Amino acid sequence: MVAAVFSWSTGETIQNSNGLKAGKYKVVVTDAKGCSVVDSISLSNPPLLALTAKGDVVCEGDTIQLSATFEAGENSSWTGPANFTSTQTNPFIANAQLAQQGRYIATVSKGGCTQTDTVQVVVKTRPTLQVVLVSCVSNSYSVRVQVSSSATFSSNEGTVTNEGNNTYFVQAIPNNKIATLKVVNAAGCELIQKIDRTICDANPPQPCANNPAGPNSILCEPSVTHSLPKPTNGRYWVASASNPTSASADTTGLVTGLTQNGVYHFILILTF
Repeated sequence: MVAAVFSWSTGETIQNSNGLKAGKYKVVVTDAKGCSVVDSISLSNPPLLALTAKGDVVCEGDTIQLSATFEAGENSSWTGPANFTSTQTNPFIANAQLAQQGRYIATVSKGGCTQTDTVQVVVKTRPTLQVVLVSCVSNSYSVRVQVSSSATFSSNEGTVTNEGNNTYFVQAIPNNKIATLKVVNAAGCELIQKIDRTICDANPPQPCANNPAGPNSILCEPSVTHSLPKPTNGRYWVASASNPTSASADTTGLVTGLTQNGVYHFILILTF
């Protein structure tokens, strides 16, 4: 028996035509007796799958939150930097690191069709704060900290002095107070560190040795008076405005007003 002959409008002569695009197709089937029958079919493309994905902008250590919106019945998945994969619709990544920033791709599939959407995740650098000096006395404690470049620093307790070179001195924090140290960089990321009197236990004071001799004198306790070298030939001492108190030196070099811990600067002025 001679098989039927198939003739498609595409030029194919097989029974089943595959991979057709949207459009109208006709097929003619002829049997062994030369009898023919004609049929046609119209194909249309299925609607594109709907998908809207959203990335995130975070600081180091924060949580990255990804989200995807799509129609019910679709299956979703995510891929991204640092070998990230997930089949959750709205996955999150805790403790974000710089290596995890970049392009994330959301994919949905249904009935053999797929759709993707690409989003960006930005991880901004968080500032740093390092305690480089701890000073403790009977009724208060002080710390010197160094922060990352171009960052701003503040403390809700004590007196803050900007010493330059990204270094700050927080002086005279009361023993019963918890100080909140805050650093914010240009990217808007902040670092908060809380300290209390127990920081003195971890940083015991080093033994102090009085050294009243110049040029840099060391006094282990606040003093009522101290003597600088007597100025001669019209010279005189001027106290720096950044001193912890309004200490002053008279014409003989006698300093008064050293009533608080800290570093005092005195400048010898030469007159002409």
